[in-house]
Amino acid sequence: MSTFPRSSLGADQYTLMSATSMAAPFVAGLAGLVWTAPWGTSNTAVRDRIQSTVDPIVTDQPIGGRINAARAVGAR
Repeated sequence: MSTFPRSSLGADQYTLMSATSMAAPFVAGLAGLVWTAPWGTSNTAVRDRIQSTVDPIVTDQPIGGRINAARAVGAR
């Protein structure tokens, strides 16, 4: 499935996209998973859980890390 409009590239074409527009759906999905876990008791708890379980990424860009769903819902 592509989140890029077909009309922009023609049928069955894909493109590379990044940044917050592409991160938001993944983080939102993970937030839903964390809400179902015992520590999903508030918006703040969910945010803190996601932020505290990211995998660090070494880069010269200011990023928060790569989300780790397994750690966010399974690790304490």
